[in-house]
Amino acid sequence: MKPNLPRKGHKKKRKPDWLGKKKDRRRHAIEHPPDTTGYDWVGYFDGSCTPTNPGGTCSIGILLLDKYGEVVAELSKEIGGGIGWSNNVSEHSAAYHLFDAIAKYAKPGDKALVMGDSNMTVQQLNGAWKAKGGMYLPFFRQAKEALRLVRSSGVEIEVRWIPRELNSLADELSKGISR
Repeated sequence: MKPNLPRKGHKKKRKPDWLGKKKDRRRHAIEHPPDTTGYDWVGYFDGSCTPTNPGGTCSIGILLLDKYGEVVAELSKEIGGGIGWSNNVSEHSAAYHLFDAIAKYAKPGDKALVMGDSNMTVQQLNGAWKAKGGMYLPFFRQAKEALRLVRSSGVEIEVRWIPRELNSLADELSKGISR
């Protein structure tokens, strides 16, 4: 069996130093947080499925901040569990609840930044990836419809992926840890 080597003439891309060890990634993420300037609302969402994924108990956590950094909505909730339940169900459900909170507080013309550490959820909500099937599909549809309704009310929403290290508050809420 041949070793998996780069083709002749192709150099292996070197990762930035901060992508190496977990502690370096965490430090880099903390030192370079996302720019939230110009947004009226900043929201974080996360979902978890424990102790096993899939098949565990699913919980969600959301946090919505106003432009001054004050917490206006916070949720830590168990949503169900069992066969077929997974972290993807939790992530989409958390996004739905965050969009619902934004709908309650935002007014037409406001800008909101929604962030989560599930690349799949973010890519699907942005329309870059298809949602094909599985237990999470109804939760995806619910979140997508909530996003559509908030946007149709005149609120501009950007959905962005962030590293897990920058989503620690929503992560703690999804695991039932009080702030």
